[in-house]
Parts: sequence; structure tokens; C-alpha cells
Amino acid sequence: MTLLTATASNGLALPRELLAELNLKPGTLFSVTTNNGSILLKPVMASNEEIRKMLRHSREWAQKVGMTEQDIQEALKEVRQEAKKQCVSS
Repeated sequence: MTLLTATASNGLALPRELLAELNLKPGTLFSVTTNNGSILLKPVMASNEEIRKMLRHSREWAQKVGMTEQDIQEALKEVRQEAKKQCVSS
């Protein structure tokens, strides 16, 4: 059994050995469900078609709210920087 501690930022760091065993990379998304006091984390593995649909929906939303290409690039840069920080602190 592996024990995890919740961090001050409400996160959980999975041990590298567990990530390697499951072939998961830093930044992997998980769906989270609870059942009678238990927590189930399940990696979200999207198909190429699902990714294309998400991108199409995101582009439509960005256009609708008036985001420019520069806004999108800056947002992506911020998200990537935050993901790197989380990977380093794990």
C-alpha cells in the first residue's frame, strides 16, 4: 500500500514508481470519483478525435469571447509554466 499526503495547495503527489508502473507522465489528467469514503483516481486518456473536438470547442469559445491568437499563446505559456512548477515540486 502506498500512502499519500495532501499538500497545502490541495494536491497529491503520486510516487514516481507508481507513475512509471502505470506509464503515466507528469501532467496526466485524472477523473476523480468517491464511493463510501474511498477516492478513485482514473487517468483520462483521450483519443485523437476527442482531442480534436476539445480543440475545436476551445477555438469556438475563444473566438466567441474575443480572445486573440496572442491571448491564447500567453494563456498556454502560463499553463505550461504552472505545469512545470508542479512537476518540479513533486
